[in-house]
Amino acid sequence: MKKVLLIGGLAVVVAIGIVIWRVWANLDVIVAEIIEETGTEAMQTPVKVSGVKLALTEGKAAIEGLSINNPPGFSDPNVFTLNEIAVDLDLATISNNPIVINEILIRRPEVFFEVNDKNESNLDVLKKRMEANQQGTKEKPKAEAAGEPSGEPIKLIINKVLFEGGHISAKSDLKPDKQLEAKLPRIQMHDLGKSQGGATPAKIAEEITRQLVDQAVQASTKLATQWAIDQAKQKGKEALQKELGKSLDGLLQR
Repeated sequence: MKKVLLIGGLAVVVAIGIVIWRVWANLDVIVAEIIEETGTEAMQTPVKVSGVKLALTEGKAAIEGLSINNPPGFSDPNVFTLNEIAVDLDLATISNNPIVINEILIRRPEVFFEVNDKNESNLDVLKKRMEANQQGTKEKPKAEAAGEPSGEPIKLIINKVLFEGGHISAKSDLKPDKQLEAKLPRIQMHDLGKSQGGATPAKIAEEITRQLVDQAVQASTKLATQWAIDQAKQKGKEALQKELGKSLDGLLQR
């Protein structure tokens, strides 16, 4: 009987070991799925990830090819593409709540600013959808919330978020033949979630995206304004040259 119990106990241990190994072996995929689910919920538009690489013993993670789809009504597939994301985790806080992330570095982010034929920009529409989702979450009845998993949700504090080497493309359906290109200004954020003693991943995602959207809108507006000024100058120059040409013709005919 003891032998049977021993064999049964070993079988359970082996089975648990196999489950843990499978989870560990597929942890990158699981994390990618969580990012996609959390991001989609926060931004109210599909979020996709090409790949995730984890180095848990070093507190490092790399996320590649994170793309955020355009809201409906715009021609480009994406509004943002975050090509390389490097995460530096404070390992001392891994079992705490909140967990502290020292830095998130986003390299070569791309912003695709677009104005549709209704004169609406994709960044403004995205921001409004996020704000509506946030308001809806605040107003969610307690009865609905009761179905959520019990226990305190995982919270984060992020000491620093940095966007660098970014690029912005801007176009309008009102002028489909013209596309403007410029560098995205370097963006830094600090102490996200710190004042609240930690914030949920969804809230952090909302805050990062909101600040990125605001900076991108400012950069796009500046880009469009400069283009309009350049166009006006060019037209003025052409008009001046035309008038000078007429004057010169008049002088030559005397």
